[in-house]
Amino acid sequence: MKEKGKKLMIVAMGIVINVVGRYIANYFKLPIWFDMVGTVLVTYYVGLWGGIATGLANNILSACYDVTALLYGLTGVVAALLMYRFIQRGYMNRLLKAVISSFWLGVVCMLVSTPINIIFYDGYSGNIWGDALVDMLKWYDASDVVAALAGEAVVEIVDKQVCVLLTFLIIYLVE
Repeated sequence: MKEKGKKLMIVAMGIVINVVGRYIANYFKLPIWFDMVGTVLVTYYVGLWGGIATGLANNILSACYDVTALLYGLTGVVAALLMYRFIQRGYMNRLLKAVISSFWLGVVCMLVSTPINIIFYDGYSGNIWGDALVDMLKWYDASDVVAALAGEAVVEIVDKQVCVLLTFLIIYLVE
């Protein structure tokens, strides 16, 4: 029972880290989401189901002001699954491997999120940096799909790099 309580505490801390990270990114209008650190940390310390719960919780909380945020829960689930595989293979044990995993995590999250952006938000990601790129590409007559992919890529790939590297640093300092 004591082990379950410890895992629940880690999941709760991961959710708080994600929510605070997202708030900071929105407040300062950063070109990232900054809401994946908690998910990766929980996946590392608790495992797959803890990571999935953490990733989903962030979107459930966001759904309080935007119901379609629930759909992005799929991105959180996929991110936890992918990071779990990377962690199993030791990708969080060495810096170069962490960088590689963060790039692929960003690419996969971009591919999962872009269709949601296209269907519900006319291709916009909701991040002013990504949305500015979408506007610019549309102004230059790029297709909606290309503009949406680029707008999401510029945010997701950089975001996952920052989040995974910050998580790597935290793990390195803790262990």
